[in-house]
Amino acid sequence: FTKLMPTIFMAGRILELPEPLVASIQGCAAVAVAVASYLVVRRNSDPIVWVAVVSLGTFLVSPYAYVYDMVIISVATLLLTLNSRQEDLLPFERIVLILLWMLPFLTIHLNMASIPVAPLILSTGFVFIVIKGLRGQRTASPRSLLR
Repeated sequence: FTKLMPTIFMAGRILELPEPLVASIQGCAAVAVAVASYLVVRRNSDPIVWVAVVSLGTFLVSPYAYVYDMVIISVATLLLTLNSRQEDLLPFERIVLILLWMLPFLTIHLNMASIPVAPLILSTGFVFIVIKGLRGQRTASPRSLLR
């Protein structure tokens, strides 16, 4: 089952890193993802960006998740692709979206070859979404949304 896990924790275990080190890396990543997610949700009003940041962030925060849980990442990738105009996407961003779309398949095969790159792809996608989210639409104060 370890080969079906796209998480930071399991990547460290596949690479045979000491468990305390892997747990520390996982914890630091969880804090960073939580802060970045909060900033994006606080500053951006686009629900598609919210879905993307939360879905990718979930897999970076959780030490135990499986490839069959990654449907939400496929949905977020599809929404981001459909919501973006093709001329607005840089070649790098297109590559990230393609890799995120293929990630469930890639995770299984690359983890079996002891090349656990899923957390790297997830992290790259997460950073891409955070940058997009922080540059995007600004939300008004919560009180003005209630009026």
